[in-house]
Amino acid sequence: MAKQLDNKAFIRVHKSTIVNFNKVASFKSRLNGDYDIFLKNGVKLRLSRTYVANFKSNFKNGNRVTT
Repeated sequence: MAKQLDNKAFIRVHKSTIVNFNKVASFKSRLNGDYDIFLKNGVKLRLSRTYVANFKSNFKNGNRVTT
């Protein structure tokens, strides 16, 4: 299913989770290599360290980033 999604709008953030960038409000470090992603609807998701580099390089809007 992931291959069918637009890779400019959706990104894998965990082995079992793919998110829509348009729904991401911010993300914050857990200080252990993992991050929490906060969606605009209030949902909090885990961004695993495996996918952090790819997420950050694709998350261009720096004013939404919380470290």
